[in-house]
Amino acid sequence: MGEKQRIALTLSAFLVVAMFVLSAWAWLLIPPDQPIPVHWGIDGQPDRYGSKAEAMLVTPLLAVLITAVFAFIPRLESRKENFAASSRAYAVMWVAVITFLGAVHVVLVSTALGTPIDVLVVMPAAVGLLFIVIGSELGHTKSNHFMGIRTPWTLSSELSWEYTHRFGGRAFMTEGALLLLAGLLRSEALLLAVLVVGTPLMIAILILYSYVTWKNDPNRSGATPR
Repeated sequence: MGEKQRIALTLSAFLVVAMFVLSAWAWLLIPPDQPIPVHWGIDGQPDRYGSKAEAMLVTPLLAVLITAVFAFIPRLESRKENFAASSRAYAVMWVAVITFLGAVHVVLVSTALGTPIDVLVVMPAAVGLLFIVIGSELGHTKSNHFMGIRTPWTLSSELSWEYTHRFGGRAFMTEGALLLLAGLLRSEALLLAVLVVGTPLMIAILILYSYVTWKNDPNRSGATPR
């Protein structure tokens, strides 16, 4: 494990411990049979309630699982030099995901304690910031099998990988900014438009872009140089 990955693991462990400590503190204050909102609709209103155990434990346990996956993935990567060159981006994305889960957990605990947070503001903004962070790092990744925009064409063409990730980084940051704006404006319409229209459109464009770039790369795998 490289230095940046060790730092990411340390930060993730700190965040996970903080989540469990918050749960332990809140556990003593929440009545055992109190139903707690654990899911919200697009309008920001709770649409599913769960037990104290679900609200207090699921997100920290998910953070443990995701941390373990992030820590183990580098062992499976066959393009180790490229992965090592992408270590900063990998570490930043790793910590960003765990931080996002921490924010979700704070919303759950706050709501359970009777101090609800406006989910229609906080969650789109949190997802938007996550997208912005991911987008800012995509252009710094090298071809690998576990991180980034992995299509058959980006994985068989260095040019397609580089161009697609530069373009994809800007696309992710743009969508993140729109989600952040939707949260700040508390706009259900903008949030719905970004999620239902913007996200599928972005994915389709990135797939097509990776193919077109691959097609124009004379050094792509299996191609005859022109």
